[in-house]
Amino acid sequence: MIFFAIPFFKNVPFLNETLQSLVSQSSSDWKAVVFDDSIDPKEASEARSCVESFQHPRIRYSKNEKNIGMANNWNRGIEAGQQDADCNAIAILHADDHLLPDYVAEMQNQLERFPDASAFFCKPKVIDGNGNPVFSFTDYYKNFLLPPHKDGFIRLKGVEGIEPLIAGNFIFCPTFCFRKSGLKRLFSPDLKMVTDFELTLDLLLNDHTLIGLYEKPLFEYRRHGANTTNLLNQNLERFREERELYLDLSAKLKLKNRITLADQAARLGILRKNLAFLTVTSLLKGNFGLAANYFRYLWNL
Repeated sequence: MIFFAIPFFKNVPFLNETLQSLVSQSSSDWKAVVFDDSIDPKEASEARSCVESFQHPRIRYSKNEKNIGMANNWNRGIEAGQQDADCNAIAILHADDHLLPDYVAEMQNQLERFPDASAFFCKPKVIDGNGNPVFSFTDYYKNFLLPPHKDGFIRLKGVEGIEPLIAGNFIFCPTFCFRKSGLKRLFSPDLKMVTDFELTLDLLLNDHTLIGLYEKPLFEYRRHGANTTNLLNQNLERFREERELYLDLSAKLKLKNRITLADQAARLGILRKNLAFLTVTSLLKGNFGLAANYFRYLWNL
């Protein structure tokens, strides 16, 4: 059974859609808890009402006593999943994303098929704020970063699995389903943007195996103007965190005597490409101040 931890902060209509995608699964081998970290009492009341409106025996609501932040709320979900004796896997389902109908069934199938794998990720569809398919160059570019996926599977194992990720993180981390027995640590509460990618790299540095399911999409990832990714892009927090993450990765790879990989990580190639792309697109949109910020940070890397 998969334990879905659903961290919530705001936007009840999105939460309602997320829960609807969960109850529409082709497999009932799941349970879920909405962990409400909102700061607005009205938002919290509406979130509770939303969850209770489903009247579903496998969906619960839990309100944090105070706001604890994104990573800590994710960790609260992981700890609850670890304590649930019925579950063999844990997924952090963002409260603005959708599961496609076969997500649970496919993840359970692969948990059995690949007993050595600690986590599974999958091919997504990208949607906008209205739930419609949307083109994103950044997401489209990730298709060119994918390693060969024979029979629809990508297999990343140990340090060797890090190499394709240095060129760019092609994994949509919200799609992850973690085997409970393979998840030995929590997310770093000090990070805002690269929290899940840091955990991904740590698993590989510690010789875990990650399996990607790419035969068909199993997940809908929502991109909209108010999501955390867009906001942290604009204030450059994402790039500061990514820079430190890649430099830290470089140092750890040197300790493992993987000098070539360490040098690749230290070059910060994907950060430079992303910043250059955002500089150009901001200029084309007439947002000259934001373009200047991106270019200045790129120049000083």
